[in-house]
Amino acid sequence: MKKTILISSLAIVFMLVAGVSKAQDSKFLLGGGLAYATDINTAAAFVKGNYAITEKFEAAAQFTYFFPKNYGGADLKYHWMAFDVDGHYVFAKQEKMAFYGLVGFNIFMARYKSGNNSYSSSTSGLNLGGGGRFGLSDKLSALGEVKYVLNSGGYLQINAGILFAL
Repeated sequence: MKKTILISSLAIVFMLVAGVSKAQDSKFLLGGGLAYATDINTAAAFVKGNYAITEKFEAAAQFTYFFPKNYGGADLKYHWMAFDVDGHYVFAKQEKMAFYGLVGFNIFMARYKSGNNSYSSSTSGLNLGGGGRFGLSDKLSALGEVKYVLNSGGYLQINAGILFAL
């Protein structure tokens, strides 16, 4: 499962980077930040790539690593990760700001460890939300995003981070 996710992530990044060389007017943004997921009740770190297909449409890929938590004492530990592929529709854009709605696909992976036993599971779902970017300079933007992940558990995720124009 980890190899499949890694290969898929690398393939998406390769396609996005390859597309940048063909579309001179489009921008590729790469960055990361911190996130919080409500129903998981934990903070996370994420890495995100964003490609402007046109002025109104963007494609984004994001990997999120949620910080591990212990439940029921120190014996039971939970680890979570998520991989998202989203489409953005930019509905408002000014000189330094852009606001967008998003819809996308989510793969959520969980691993539970208790003593010598380890269990893992994954589920897929749908992302719905919105966000915005504020240009801090020609190459640097602040990012804010809120999305609800519709999967077997479901959770609201709030992202804040920085994106660099490549």
